Amino acid sequence: MLHFLYMNFTLEQYKAFPYVAWTLFIGFALFVGNLAMELYTITGELAESNVRIEQISNENATRLDAVETKLDTLVQ
Repeated sequence: MLHFLYMNFTLEQYKAFPYVAWTLFIGFALFVGNLAMELYTITGELAESNVRIEQISNENATRLDAVETKLDTLVQ
């Protein structure tokens, strides 16, 4: 019975509806834009970290090769 009473009721009938709708729309757009900027920043930081980790890995590989060479000379 209550369903029929509210059948003609719409949110658009309120005078404040356009303001609330635009505020929510703009707020959501800002939220998504902020998330995108955070992701951009974080991916940049991760890329820099990845480069540094690769450098450290290469340095350690070089050191390990040097140690293996020294061990080979000592064993022979």
